[in-house]
Amino acid sequence: TQPQMHVVSDLSEVYLPIPENMLVDLNESHDVILAFLDSLPNMFKTSTTYNSYAPEALRSAQAVIKHLGGQVLWFQASTPLSKSDLLKTKQANNAQDKEKLNPNNMFYRNLAAELFFIHATVHLFCFPVTPINLITIGEVAKHTAGDIFYYPNFKSHVDGDRLSSDLTRVLSRHSSWEAVMRIRVSNGWKIPKFYGHFNIRTSDLLAVPCCDSDKSFGFEIEMETASVNEPYLFMQAALLHTSEQGERRIRVHNYIIPTTVNLGDMFNSIDADALSSLIMCQAND
Repeated sequence: TQPQMHVVSDLSEVYLPIPENMLVDLNESHDVILAFLDSLPNMFKTSTTYNSYAPEALRSAQAVIKHLGGQVLWFQASTPLSKSDLLKTKQANNAQDKEKLNPNNMFYRNLAAELFFIHATVHLFCFPVTPINLITIGEVAKHTAGDIFYYPNFKSHVDGDRLSSDLTRVLSRHSSWEAVMRIRVSNGWKIPKFYGHFNIRTSDLLAVPCCDSDKSFGFEIEMETASVNEPYLFMQAALLHTSEQGERRIRVHNYIIPTTVNLGDMFNSIDADALSSLIMCQAND
């Protein structure tokens, strides 16, 4: 059996040319998959167009995996075109022009909500040969708990090993599915803000369609009153997820942090790596 390509030219209403059997078993179709990957570099090497209709492609992927969920790998090299969305490239000229650092519109955020509903996570691999508004299209990965891999001025002999390493990691790392996480803190404290790639169901419930071993989340903790007299702050993080073996499990972490009014003690106890990561998340938010 040889791999086949079906062209869907009607973009106004995306449909699957083969409603059934669009997914194949890896073990049964191992040779066909390898043949497809080997032939892929030659299939479009003479093409001179950079246009792509990424939203429609994502909706096709959504239709394929809607009964299973899973992970979608999205490779993008140019600004996506779509009849339902006109995506303009943004360039922020100065720090005061914060509006240019926000998504153009809600189109990709809404598309992420549709993919999240079927427990799908999208990982975006971006190789811009033309300017791309990564802030806007990245909403799909951000709100489906996916990763964004950026390769500016991609050259295979320079960046090929990095791409191979990133792709291998995404496909081979341990993952859990349909995960939700809640973080609790002691009375007198609150969590006003969360950072990371996830979807918030309620004010304190994070939903992650695919939670892998590389995921990290940041959050801020504030006092609800002017002062707290308790000597310790107690935290609990509970993750409900489905394992790779199909078992529904709960993983719970409890943590105790001593409180202090001494600024010297506070600065001496700072985890520089964690703080740097949190500041970077705040800057990107």
